[in-house]
Amino acid sequence: MRRAGLHRRPALFVAVFASVNRRTAYSARPLPVARQSQTRYLHFRSIGENNRMKFRFGAAALAFSPCCAAWADAPAPPPDTCRLTTTERFIGAKAIRQVRSAVQQIARPNPVRWITPGQPITLDFSARRLNVILDESGHIAAMRCG
Repeated sequence: MRRAGLHRRPALFVAVFASVNRRTAYSARPLPVARQSQTRYLHFRSIGENNRMKFRFGAAALAFSPCCAAWADAPAPPPDTCRLTTTERFIGAKAIRQVRSAVQQIARPNPVRWITPGQPITLDFSARRLNVILDESGHIAAMRCG
């Protein structure tokens, strides 16, 4: 018999404790072991009954969950605050002086940040700023607001 289970079965604990106190430490007779059928009625609910209740509650929760869900519309796309749509035509172009000045002219008065591979950048977000991301060969790979 495990000791951890004795605190859950007070009647069984009293019976085992009384039998241990009656016998001496030198007794050759083994202590009686309680069977599962004897201890079943000491609990308020059996183990199987608890599992059935968990299953019923889980099934009910799954059955009624679509009823409570609120369907929200997809969020509206953010406005073009950095003039991204007008400068996307430069993606794939070599970032030479004329292309850089054209992108800055279109994005004006918003700031433009040119990002090269491996360049450390700050993670602050500015919705007005246009980030132009260059690849290793100096071509414009992508443009993002932020």
